[in-house]
Amino acid sequence: MNPEKRERKARRANREKINEQAARRNKVSNLLQSVKRTIAGLCLLAFLTTFSTTMAHAQTLKETTDWMKSSLAPKGIADLEANGFNLYETNGSRYSESLSLEFNGCSVKVTKDTVLTDFAVNDYHTRYIETFNLSDIDPKTVLTTDVGSGIWRQRDTAVTFSTTNDKKTIHCSAIVTEQGAKFGKDAGCMPADDSDELMRFGTSEYARRFVKAMRHAVTVCGGKASTF
Repeated sequence: MNPEKRERKARRANREKINEQAARRNKVSNLLQSVKRTIAGLCLLAFLTTFSTTMAHAQTLKETTDWMKSSLAPKGIADLEANGFNLYETNGSRYSESLSLEFNGCSVKVTKDTVLTDFAVNDYHTRYIETFNLSDIDPKTVLTTDVGSGIWRQRDTAVTFSTTNDKKTIHCSAIVTEQGAKFGKDAGCMPADDSDELMRFGTSEYARRFVKAMRHAVTVCGGKASTF
């Protein structure tokens, strides 16, 4: 083979080699682009799914807490007709409690305006304010219970619950609300930090509905069962 033919053959072989290498690079590049598009699509899908779930939880939480708050209000003029009002007597005294709730997401503020009437002495007016986060509550502990005792016992008109693993994350403060020299002064809340809470309601029927709503709200906020 003469030198000119060998050179043309060499150039042709070189071009084929270059074309082959370019084809491999294009194939790898296309594969990488396909992988990137797939990953981007999966990331977008995961984001949209998470966003949709978060929005759904936020909506159902607000609907639930709005009901928990509004359903406590008086049905008529007097507090006696409110789901958030409870009155019971014991031997020689009478206790009433008017309950209201405020929510900021999963944060809760409970206000209890109480009157203890001791027939032998005076009335004691106290406002208790308790704060906690629904995410700290063990949903399994949200239950109805009785208040009062003996012939004044009320069946299932109160709701109790506890924090997960009994952490003392329910905070309490109290002030005197009766008119007089002590008005607005610290009434003392014992204990100031606790793991248990009790709310009194007007009827056992409402208390059971409240349990259902609160368990749902606690679950949406991430409340978990205690370890032991």
